[in-house]
Amino acid sequence: MLIRNIKKIALIGEGFSYDYQQLLEQVDYYADKFIKKSHQKVLIFAENRPEWIFVLYAAWKKNCIVIPVDHMSTSEEVAYILSDSKPEKIFCSKEKRNIIDSAVIASEFHPEILVLEETGLSKQSGNHNHAGIGFPDLSDIALINYTSGTTGNPKGVMLTFKNLLTNIIAVSESVPIITSEERILMLLPLHHILPVMGTVVIPFYAGSMVAMAQSMSSEDIINALQKHRISIIIGVPRLYNAIRKGIMVKIENSIIASFIFSMAKFIGSRRLSRFLFKKVHQKFGGNIKYLVSG
Repeated sequence: MLIRNIKKIALIGEGFSYDYQQLLEQVDYYADKFIKKSHQKVLIFAENRPEWIFVLYAAWKKNCIVIPVDHMSTSEEVAYILSDSKPEKIFCSKEKRNIIDSAVIASEFHPEILVLEETGLSKQSGNHNHAGIGFPDLSDIALINYTSGTTGNPKGVMLTFKNLLTNIIAVSESVPIITSEERILMLLPLHHILPVMGTVVIPFYAGSMVAMAQSMSSEDIINALQKHRISIIIGVPRLYNAIRKGIMVKIENSIIASFIFSMAKFIGSRRLSRFLFKKVHQKFGGNIKYLVSG
């Protein structure tokens, strides 16, 4: 995380806002929850929320390995991951505590459990950390992401900091898509590698602003796009198919709109298309540059 403007908003959502200074204070607070032992494994089992991100960076600051787990997993699925990865520490949301407790009993593995709502920083510490957060040894493991297990038991995929940095540089420097000027919408659950990289790690490295959608409902998405002037959406094909279908139904129901769409597609001018379909762009906030799909 490279801090260029410490007072710039880093993370915003319904009922919360953190500039980069406040983000670093929260990371420092959570980092104190870790012992000094390096390469400790830390499992995160929670829905998207600011504390998820604080724990991620706090773990890395202490040279720990993060294991993100799908918050929709059953206790049996979590028990398997516990037995397989053997994390020393678990951070979970209050809503997921019962599942964790059941998984711990089933796995017969007993790590320390911390509930995010009960361990958060209640007020600003006044610790003015301007140093940012760097990566440790690039050959160290940063993340263990578990596969879906569709062809057998889930497998823990070990990603090093070098893996992450290669992706960071690719889209923030080599091809400058995610830059400090961009505003990225966080929609997808953070246990997947695409959203954790595309809506957390790369944006914060570049000094972008990230807006966390309240939910994946169309109303909440549109509200976030308009309110936060989003320029980049990180999504999946299903999301974009739904968006396209909604737009195309309206276009195809109008002879004039169908003709204008065909003409714009033939000419292939982005500027002309934005002008002709200005109302559509305004519906999506009017600032969209990229729709990233993975």
